[in-house]
Amino acid sequence: MEAADCFDAAERNLSDARRYLEIGQAVNWVPDRLQSAVLWAMDGWLLARNFEVNRGLGWGATQQAFYKAAPPELYAKVSHCYSKALSLQYQLEGGFDHEEPIPPMDVWLESAFKCLEESEIAVDLLTQDGFE
Repeated sequence: MEAADCFDAAERNLSDARRYLEIGQAVNWVPDRLQSAVLWAMDGWLLARNFEVNRGLGWGATQQAFYKAAPPELYAKVSHCYSKALSLQYQLEGGFDHEEPIPPMDVWLESAFKCLEESEIAVDLLTQDGFE
């Protein structure tokens, strides 16, 4: 796999998330697509710099390698976006036990659009930085 393949996968996931939000259907997939976009972009960034990632450990290995390799400011921006996407999923599912109140959909959608925009910026940072 090449870095460009990872960046393409990140862009496809962002596109899917935006489409789901704009048409108001399958919004339950938005957090997953945002998380995937950020993870694919991290992977591309690492590949572009020839960092080794133990693929047998899944996305956790990508996150760990990115944490070790990325400048702290870049890591903070990217991991913040990933955390926000996880939070969207948590909110939509009513917490871990599915018993917490789910926010009103208009409030959740507003947060999801903001997370999408921040994720697009993070992926763009990783993509642009990926080929230096």
